[in-house]
Amino acid sequence: MTLRQLQAFVHVMRLGAIVATAEAMGLTQSGVSRMISELERGVGFKLFVRSGRGLKPTSEGLRFFKEVERSVTEMEGLRRVAEEIRLGFGQRLRVSVLPTMSATVLPLALRRFHETFPNTAVEVDTATYDSALIALEEDRIDLAVTFHIPGMDGIDIEWLAEADYVFAAPRDHPLMEKERVRAGDLVEERLIGDMAGRIQDVQESDDLRRSLEAPTRRRIWCHTSATRYAMIAGGLATSLAEPFSAPLWSHAGVAIRPFEPRLSIRYCFAVPSTEQRSQESVAFRRAFRAAIAAFAAEHDLPIRTDPAG
Repeated sequence: MTLRQLQAFVHVMRLGAIVATAEAMGLTQSGVSRMISELERGVGFKLFVRSGRGLKPTSEGLRFFKEVERSVTEMEGLRRVAEEIRLGFGQRLRVSVLPTMSATVLPLALRRFHETFPNTAVEVDTATYDSALIALEEDRIDLAVTFHIPGMDGIDIEWLAEADYVFAAPRDHPLMEKERVRAGDLVEERLIGDMAGRIQDVQESDDLRRSLEAPTRRRIWCHTSATRYAMIAGGLATSLAEPFSAPLWSHAGVAIRPFEPRLSIRYCFAVPSTEQRSQESVAFRRAFRAAIAAFAAEHDLPIRTDPAG
């Protein structure tokens, strides 16, 4: 049983065909078939049966795949680290960043970070809040940029920033004539998104509660800001949204206005409590915080990086 045989097995499982696997691995079809046959002889059971549509995994093959996929991923990670060491790279920093920041703040942060650590390889995982926490617990990342979370066993939290939701709509929307959009203005609006899980003070404003509840029958539900802004650009509806993505969509005719009452969302760095505070990790956080401040100032966005602010 060799790593190459296992890689071929994983590719066939994912792609469902010898031809596609051969193309992906840069091999001949006969070469892939030979490796699969040799692997089957090595493990002592059939991994696939042929069907009219190609290869179909056996029950034993499916069970074997679950473990092989994890092991191959780990081996590929080891090979990548060895290659980085051989080529003279320094440490490897594994980070998880929310999608909205990965497309806006992260490039600025990495430029700053690599000015100090030019030989450090950064592995980026664009992940949601839940996925980031799981990755931290499983030691698959060194730190996460995510929504602010309460204290958790084994995870330390460092405050990063706070941003106010903005009203986002097509530039020619009538509410864009206002300097500020208020809760009462939204009662008849077709809002996109799932706000209840983000808004802490929704009960404090009857107008706001009505505006969020009234268009339920017409609302498009989506949980990522990229999709939300895309729907707005398509003229389908309006939204209360985080401000980080707004500059990316201004060219598509999306505009934003401040919203009242003020609704905020907090962000943080999350790191394993057992983490050795490496110079690279500290420098990345410093660079990311500076990048957020610069991004907010450049685009005049309601984002604060000072906890006292």
